[in-house]
Amino acid sequence: VEAVEAVEAVEAAEAVEAVEAAEVSAPEELLAPPSIEKPSFHRPPLRQHTYLPRSGLFDEQQKPRREKPAMEMMQMLNRPAMRFYQYTRLMGLLHSIVDKNQSVVITHLRLPALVISPERGVFGSIDPLDREVELFSMAAYKFKVQEVSSADLDDVMAGCIVQPLWALFYTAALFGSEGRLMEALVPNDLLHLKRMPDFKRVPHCMEHMKLAKYLVSHNIDIIGLAQMTSVSLPMVINFCNACEEAELIKRRSAALREKEVVSRPKKGVVTAFPSPVHHKKTKFKHKVGSSFCLERDGESLRTADDSRYKQTTEPSNNNGDA
Repeated sequence: VEAVEAVEAVEAAEAVEAVEAAEVSAPEELLAPPSIEKPSFHRPPLRQHTYLPRSGLFDEQQKPRREKPAMEMMQMLNRPAMRFYQYTRLMGLLHSIVDKNQSVVITHLRLPALVISPERGVFGSIDPLDREVELFSMAAYKFKVQEVSSADLDDVMAGCIVQPLWALFYTAALFGSEGRLMEALVPNDLLHLKRMPDFKRVPHCMEHMKLAKYLVSHNIDIIGLAQMTSVSLPMVINFCNACEEAELIKRRSAALREKEVVSRPKKGVVTAFPSPVHHKKTKFKHKVGSSFCLERDGESLRTADDSRYKQTTEPSNNNGDA
């Protein structure tokens, strides 16, 4: 019995030594627990789109109509029923979203969704805007608006065509006006285009490019612009409304022009100091809209008339020194 127990003890010791030797010689990757890989979610890249001139999209605006006298057209454009109000339709909805400064998704039962981000100054759409023209003539109450957090915005915009926010305001006015002059514009005001619109970002036709080229180098009213460019008045109105919403139009009223001619100050005389109106924020960028600076330009204005500046600031010399 003792011999049998001794043999079993020896065999058990040899088995333990064999297991320990196997563990030492085994590679580390076999001993380590298997790692569970996290599922990787592939986010579709943001899409880009370049708009090319399209003539068929704007044929309705270019239909020849019987031209009325300029005075009669002026009176017609001033009627309240012939005006386009920016707080109606999709345009009004966009203004309220920008005022709240909250990213949202705009959906409709039959139309593609729009993702709006006022904080980033961009928007996303599934299709190009010239394929969603019906969006801009739809009443605002027919849309559903859902807020989106900043953390989820990238996921919501995945796969969308991302464009700057001004392009959406421009397009909403271009297709939503339907030949009605915007309430902020006056028919006899002189209009001037600050810069050419980036037509790669917005739907357009050759007539829009023709209007922009003329308006960027001339000051002219709406009716005169239609006559000088031979473009139909509804198309001119829609284009000017779009540029107004995109903050590309500079306006000068007839009354102010007459006052400027009568009471124009002499050169070198300071009449007023800079106004904080120059620092008004726009709906597209959260920074000073103008490069006008009180600290820098205010000092240069105060020193414009050096003699008057010295009389009011320097103490008088009572010693009579030259």
